[in-house]
Amino acid sequence: MMRMTGPPDEGAASFYALPHASLAGRGAAGGRLVVYCIEGDLQIHGEDGGFEVRASAVERLRFGMTVSRTALHHVARIHLVGEKDPLCLRAANASCRAYGMTMRRFLRAVAETRGMSRIERGLSFGSALLLLAMVLAIAGSFTSVALLYWSREHGMAGAIAFAALMVAVVALCAWHVLANELPRPVKSLEEAERYLPRGR
Repeated sequence: MMRMTGPPDEGAASFYALPHASLAGRGAAGGRLVVYCIEGDLQIHGEDGGFEVRASAVERLRFGMTVSRTALHHVARIHLVGEKDPLCLRAANASCRAYGMTMRRFLRAVAETRGMSRIERGLSFGSALLLLAMVLAIAGSFTSVALLYWSREHGMAGAIAFAALMVAVVALCAWHVLANELPRPVKSLEEAERYLPRGR
């Protein structure tokens, strides 16, 4: 990694990222960070400085989603050669097309210099379980309220039928979360790019 002293030209692909300790410890601190992709490498800028992440230095690049109190956020975790803790890049909003455009360029550079085996989708087993727990909690709360209504309006038979339907829906949601959020290698750039917001 190389420390940066100022932002690049305005024409570079970029997005706003949320602060994170892994970035602040390397010189990119402040309330609003800007991440650029220039010639396949990332430049991460904070209020007083920043640093560069070369595609050729990536040991593993993971894409996925994480949950905050208000939204889902796109996240990239960058494991660098010779370093224990990964960098965490989280887009500042949930549907950040600029994040997709910027990270799409970076993952292509990583695939070219380091190979597709370095790119995975899904952040961690813990992240997948957390997202699954939130889905189950929301679905369970909704089902409880709905069952009470159905039992009053349609009797016990209607409530049981509705409960069976909700169990199937929750099971489908759980399968989708685990299938998409558990870390595993991608087989192609096209597969990897499906886990990024659409953008040019």
